[in-house]
Amino acid sequence: MSMTLAASALFAQTALMPGKSSPQDIVAARKFAMRSFNADLRDIRLKIESGDVIGVVSPALSVSAKAQLIPLVFVDRHESAYPFEGSNKYFKGADTQSFQAAAEYLNAQAQKLLRIASDKDAKKADQHLNRVKRACVDCHTKYRGES
Repeated sequence: MSMTLAASALFAQTALMPGKSSPQDIVAARKFAMRSFNADLRDIRLKIESGDVIGVVSPALSVSAKAQLIPLVFVDRHESAYPFEGSNKYFKGADTQSFQAAAEYLNAQAQKLLRIASDKDAKKADQHLNRVKRACVDCHTKYRGES
């Protein structure tokens, strides 16, 4: 686990500054956010499997927060930053409204998972985790290309 965290941290070397960040920095931050989403989803799954449903709150909050912010870094394709070292995936581009709708849907699903977790209902939480994952997959299907 610590190796994964250390390796993931290499992709987030700088804070993004509006209007001043390079395409490479923006793409690196996007890739880092996607790795963080994956870590959150894994953490949620493992907590549900172990019966720690209330432990789902923190990673679900993380998913919700990132879902609210990701439209800000997916405004442009930043073709010049690809291929990105260590990844054969790239952002195909999207119109702002459809991308925002996808992010809002992911946020809504994360928020619902938070409510379910607070009720400590492991079965419902497990079922709803699939809706959160489906929101991720749908967005990737529409907007992510593979080299």
